[in-house]
Amino acid sequence: MARVSWPLRVVGVLDPRWAPAYLSAAETDATEADPRPGRTTTSDDLAALDVSVSGAQSVDLVAAVLQTGYPELGREDLEVGYRLGTDAGQDQIRGHQSPVLLTDAQTEEYAGIIRAVAWCDVTGHVAYHGGALPWSSPFVGALDPVSGVRPDYSGPNDELVRDVDGLALAYLPGTTRLYAVGVDVVARSDDHGETWTEVDARTTLASLWPAATLPTGVQRARLLVDAAGALLWLGADLTAFSNGLRGAYSTDGGGTWEAVSDLPWSLDYSAEAVWDACTHPDGYLLVVLGSYPGVWVRRLASAADPLEDAAEVEITASGDVDAVSIVAEPSGVVWVYVNCHGAPTRAYYSLDGAATWTRSEDVWPSGLTVVGAPHPHGGVWAGAYASDDSGPGTSAPSGAIRLGGWTAPGISGLAWAETTSPRADYVWWGADPDVAYWPAASLVGSAVAWVVGTARPDIGVASSIRADVYSGDRTQASARWAWSHIATSTTGADTRATGGVGLELRARNASTPATRRVAVYADEAGYRVRDEEAAAWLTSKIAVDMGDKVHFRLSFSGSDGEVLHRSETGTAWTRTTFTGITASGAAAAGDARVEWGHLAGVAGTSSRWYYVAARGIDAPSQIGIDNRSIGASRYPVPEAYDVDRERLAWLRLRGGPGLRGEEYSIAAGHGYPHEAISPVWDPSPSAPWASTGTDTNATIAVDLGADDYLGNADGTVVFAVRNCNVRHVKLRGKPDGGAWGVVGTLDLAEGFADLVADRSGAVLTAAATSPDGARYLRRNELVGGHVVIDEGGPDECVRRIVGNSAGYWSATAGGPRARVRIEVDGTEPVGDFPATLVWSAGVAVWHDATPYRYWSVRVDADELCPDTGWRVKAYLCGAVPLGKQWWSNAEWTTAPNVAGEADPYGTERIAQRGPTRRTLSVSWEEGQIERRFVGASPEDAPYLSTTLGRLAVAQDDVRGQLAGLLEDAQGGALPVVVLLGDHSVLDGATITDPTQWIAGHLRGEIRAQSDARYDPTEGESLRVGALLVVESV
Repeated sequence: MARVSWPLRVVGVLDPRWAPAYLSAAETDATEADPRPGRTTTSDDLAALDVSVSGAQSVDLVAAVLQTGYPELGREDLEVGYRLGTDAGQDQIRGHQSPVLLTDAQTEEYAGIIRAVAWCDVTGHVAYHGGALPWSSPFVGALDPVSGVRPDYSGPNDELVRDVDGLALAYLPGTTRLYAVGVDVVARSDDHGETWTEVDARTTLASLWPAATLPTGVQRARLLVDAAGALLWLGADLTAFSNGLRGAYSTDGGGTWEAVSDLPWSLDYSAEAVWDACTHPDGYLLVVLGSYPGVWVRRLASAADPLEDAAEVEITASGDVDAVSIVAEPSGVVWVYVNCHGAPTRAYYSLDGAATWTRSEDVWPSGLTVVGAPHPHGGVWAGAYASDDSGPGTSAPSGAIRLGGWTAPGISGLAWAETTSPRADYVWWGADPDVAYWPAASLVGSAVAWVVGTARPDIGVASSIRADVYSGDRTQASARWAWSHIATSTTGADTRATGGVGLELRARNASTPATRRVAVYADEAGYRVRDEEAAAWLTSKIAVDMGDKVHFRLSFSGSDGEVLHRSETGTAWTRTTFTGITASGAAAAGDARVEWGHLAGVAGTSSRWYYVAARGIDAPSQIGIDNRSIGASRYPVPEAYDVDRERLAWLRLRGGPGLRGEEYSIAAGHGYPHEAISPVWDPSPSAPWASTGTDTNATIAVDLGADDYLGNADGTVVFAVRNCNVRHVKLRGKPDGGAWGVVGTLDLAEGFADLVADRSGAVLTAAATSPDGARYLRRNELVGGHVVIDEGGPDECVRRIVGNSAGYWSATAGGPRARVRIEVDGTEPVGDFPATLVWSAGVAVWHDATPYRYWSVRVDADELCPDTGWRVKAYLCGAVPLGKQWWSNAEWTTAPNVAGEADPYGTERIAQRGPTRRTLSVSWEEGQIERRFVGASPEDAPYLSTTLGRLAVAQDDVRGQLAGLLEDAQGGALPVVVLLGDHSVLDGATITDPTQWIAGHLRGEIRAQSDARYDPTEGESLRVGALLVVESV
């Protein structure tokens, strides 16, 4: 018998393989929004170290134990590094360096001395305030936690705090609230100092003491926050410091102040107040005091405790102290930096809350005064300036430096930080872009520095800085530096000839005798390593954009060496090793040496140098990273930072021991992961997959293991999306060993693209020149969708739709005309502009006779949406046709989701708890005669299908199809998509009309009942009870 021309009803059943367990990592490239810390796993079931990430986590991490130990402050044995989940090899493991190693220097961003800093433990920003001396050109800024640098800026409202005497800054712990307190101003900011709101203070600091005894200009003041959130301001007048170190506290956010400290103190030496203060992560307050000689620290339990009553702990009893600085790391380690007259800076640390102190084995040899705070990449960030007997002045170099933190490679090799401490025998810091400053006090032993030519030439002259890095024999040497803005007239393989900008290391040994000289030369397109004794290249050219700031390390031992480089914002280095360094037959006169600058004197070349550090090393010795021991507290991980929410990622360690070689994987979690695109992960449409952006293609794929169809062997697919904020969504397939092909594309603007609209306030209507929409619009069916306005034109924008009236999109229709309400900000065009209405949900039925191993949902790059990223909940279903259309009593139910309660007077208060829910119930009460197809021959059985013969099903086959449908849906566990139209014509059009389809779960049971009619030829007639589908909301 021939095909029966009855309407064809179709139900889609979610393929159980469209599920997280079948996701293909290799074929999936979509980003995931809302990063968050994930679970830690390890291959060793007996591993005892508890490794976790808190705060945020935007990338997968692997923590590696580099040295066996326990995570306890004071033990100083456990060393742990990390690498990214995408990193290959142990070379990319970052080790943690103590904040005594100069790892970066910034100068051009700062137009004076940074004198007050504050650390935000939520976002990682470091706010700062300062100015030039004599007091002028004040500035306020904040270090960006992603890049690690940020230039000064003047916000629209920062005049409140820029030019304020005795200004100090502090963040409330665990918040982004920043306070600025000065002699006569209290202000707060919630955007890291870009804008400020003045606090209506009923009392000010100026009302507590005589004005002549308070600090003026940029003189040092500090603002601390105790565990209870109370503020403590400390300050002193530099010109009459014997008046005392003043202190006042506030418990109401700066509204009122009460004097609490008046510590008299006379200095025998120093023109500036030699003191500093910080807040410990545990909430107590630390104040460090320096004099001649000695340095002490006092600890306050709260802001209301008088400083003069606090017990004093001696840090050191020696030193002609010029300045001191104190910084508490998030881990709880406290560092005090002491700048002594005529000597290198010294560093002391405490692991027990300032009760006992240990001098660091080494520190950068510099006479810099620092004003520091934790750095978002680990270690310490500090405003720094040179000081001498007369204190800081306009000619003294100033800027900012970074000390310690994470750096890679963190394990074996010839990397920087040799032997047992990260010391340097020579350090130069380019504090001014055009002036080279290298104080003799920064050099160790009998080392001497001098200048040949200028530090930053613009003409072709040989000019360099040369310094001995150790007063004696050394067979190994190491250096690190940063440069940028290298401009050369030509580029090429011979970077000595094309650029000539370079650094040369020399090691000598009189007993051998031998001299080795290795140099790095760069032009603006890259760098290369050269053996100066043999006048031969040791590496090929390494391509790097030298217009950007690039950090370098160079080390060699005997005939072997390595060079490493990294970008300004990175923590991982690119390593290149080399061998064959030639040793001359004689020892050069003098000591181990570093020379840097424009060594070859190439015409038309310029460069910018930031810092140079170098040393000569005794042999034999291990040249490798001197990783810092890690305690149980938290350490910021810069690569895992959540940029969208501005949240730090923290690595935490507990338990133990950690054994060398162990690795712990922490996969990043996400609030909108790849898995959430499937309703198997979460049936709620409000829990979709979402991307972080719209500028790259997004594909989420499953792997079926072999070429196969979705749902059944017919090849027909029901594809639906819900809570979608993009117009086009593609379903693609890829056979095993083949290429991706498009099965079909949902167009959620089907019939409503390229319209023309007018706007009145927030309401859009059809303009006179607009084509008509494809169908009647029901009230509020567009809610959740969006409108694309003037796509590709000068007024292009995307706006969410918040409501619509029922009617036709038409300027000429005689009946009701649809009005669409959107979110507006006033920048939208008003009249006669292109507009496309996009629904948030839709479904299509496609037939593709090709089986695929991989199936994917894809959104193409640059698809417009009203959000920062796309979102999709997708249903990939096999199609189940029914042998007869249901009876005319199909019933829709729309039920509210509310809760209410009545008071004693009977007044009922009702609140909506969620969206309304639809239910569809259909039945076949007129009866089906199954005998027609059960007893008939294949040639005689009547059937229903599409006009092309797809989705064939025997006439009246309802009970069997529904029973199989219930089984395919796992008793209702898997969602189904019911299509109400006639699908005998399979045209692939996208259906957006919500009355024509529903996605939900089967409820109840399939019932079949005899209606007592029996035909001996055709068989018994059966009535099939209701099929109930409850919408997923």
